[in-house]
Amino acid sequence: MPWINAPTQIALVGLCLVFATPFCCALFPQMDGLLADRCNEYRRCYANILYGWNLLDQRAEVLKFQSSNPETNIEIGFKNVCGHCSDPVPGPACDNSHCFAVHCAICNLAIRGSSTFCLACGHGGHTRHLQEWFSQQSLCPSGCGCSCLENSGWS
Repeated sequence: MPWINAPTQIALVGLCLVFATPFCCALFPQMDGLLADRCNEYRRCYANILYGWNLLDQRAEVLKFQSSNPETNIEIGFKNVCGHCSDPVPGPACDNSHCFAVHCAICNLAIRGSSTFCLACGHGGHTRHLQEWFSQQSLCPSGCGCSCLENSGWS
């Protein structure tokens, strides 16, 4: 349907999913694993689009038909590498060189206390420094060009 713009196409597909899902579940209660996983993925992707459009009730309606629970407790972690010896750093400081692993993108000092990091680019720093920076700037202080406030949902 090239004559229909993308949001309209997505809405039509979503509408089809909302009505087709219960119908298909009634007709084919025992889907094979691959087909069920594919249907779950389609519903999950459409639910993410609805979330982006702030259509939370419609999103909940779509997710009701998931055949398995969505992933929970997804952890986000950082894997640090020492800037001096290139060894992996499991904690705040390198065991070999004794240097701190994480430095503030603004003052370039080791971060020992409260810190904040962008989930999009991974750069960060002292929370107070970043609050001051983003009160006047919109791009990452590291110079990578990331719009941290928009990409991390902080705006």
